[in-house]
Amino acid sequence: MNRRSPVLVSAPAIEPVSLSDVKLFLRIDGTDDDSLLTSLIVTARRLCEEYTKRAFITQTWKLTLDRFGRRDPDDCLPAGYSVGPTPGLVEGGQTIQLARQPIQSITFIKTTDLSNTQTTVAGTTYTLDQSGGRVLLNSGQSWPCDLRAEAAVEITTVNGYGDDGGDVPEPINQAIIQTVGSIYENRSCWDIPEGAKTLLAPYMLPEAYGLGF
Repeated sequence: MNRRSPVLVSAPAIEPVSLSDVKLFLRIDGTDDDSLLTSLIVTARRLCEEYTKRAFITQTWKLTLDRFGRRDPDDCLPAGYSVGPTPGLVEGGQTIQLARQPIQSITFIKTTDLSNTQTTVAGTTYTLDQSGGRVLLNSGQSWPCDLRAEAAVEITTVNGYGDDGGDVPEPINQAIIQTVGSIYENRSCWDIPEGAKTLLAPYMLPEAYGLGF
């Protein structure tokens, strides 16, 4: 099995919805609960991101894989050859499905060999397919081989729709606001309300349904 472990490296610098947006929705004029509402915005955004398995505002993630494809020497096969299916990979490791779409860019891909030496993979080896959220092995290229058995591949990416709340689809922002409102009004219920789930449904990635990406 090829274990996949996505980890947040750098959180968003801002939230996709503002305090004023939330207060307008809740019809709150005073400032007594500003700190609470600000905290709830962060919580609601995280809940909605986890529900959809997406990243909203620009943030950095690291995806750790045990390997590119099957065990060596298959990892060394160039693009154009298939070694069969591997969880989280397509075409025997030529295509790697990334976590937390949308993906803005790949910062780097690093591998760790049998002697625990880490190396950065040349950018000419692969291409980012932004529309599919995938890493594509370029024609004639091959992934590094002789890698250690576990946690041998690290892919660091910049994720999210953009740097501003206006870059995030409006239904997602509305779902965050509704979730803030639900938590604020029902202090013991920290969950996404059904109306917000309906708004988020079109944006749910396969991982949100428990599919093996």
